[in-house]
Amino acid sequence: KSLQPVEKVLKEQQRFVANASHELRTPLTSLKTTIEVSLREKDLPSKYQNSLKRNLEDVDALNLLIDKLLQLASFENRNDQLNTCNIDELLSKAIQTMKPLANEKNIQITTNIQHQQIIANESAIMELLYILLDNAIKYSQYGSEIYVGNTKTSNYVTLKVTDAGIGIPKKDLPHIFNRFYQVDSARTHSKKSGFGLGLSVAKQIVTNHHGKIIVQSQVCIGTTVVIKLPISHS
Repeated sequence: KSLQPVEKVLKEQQRFVANASHELRTPLTSLKTTIEVSLREKDLPSKYQNSLKRNLEDVDALNLLIDKLLQLASFENRNDQLNTCNIDELLSKAIQTMKPLANEKNIQITTNIQHQQIIANESAIMELLYILLDNAIKYSQYGSEIYVGNTKTSNYVTLKVTDAGIGIPKKDLPHIFNRFYQVDSARTHSKKSGFGLGLSVAKQIVTNHHGKIIVQSQVCIGTTVVIKLPISHS
């Protein structure tokens, strides 16, 4: 009973975020269309073109933020149908999808993928893998290497993603799963900084699967993310 007021506040907060995000989509879509139409004007002075292009980038960033907020709200309120999944197939598919991003930075992805099965929601696990690989690529140095592998114990399938990137300061590690928490932007030379929601979504997916997520990192050495997913939920 003592937890009921807290649960009520959390649910109201989740509902507000989802509703607000939905409401923002329509005006942002309208704004994006207006800017794109204006940019097609042949006689538009270059200084206005540059301003409108920056505005369009801001609108796209807001749309991406809304997508992430709705995604997080969705996973917080989902009771996904669980099926038998081949984790090796999901890992291979995720790596293949993310390879073009790795190629842009000349990053080699090495693997030790074994055939194993888990009881999980396939689309949720795919989203989890995309988040982990995207982070590994984003925070890795040009020409470095990322390792992806999986092992099995009697109760868990363990997934591991290791990069040789810039790492996370020790003081930041306790906070990385908090919503909107971002480590100093100097960590990455990428112009596309995130919103601090990726790992929040990842943790929620793992929680939904009754699993565990552990992040180990050292500055200038790299980061390892370990995911433990139970083989059965029975």
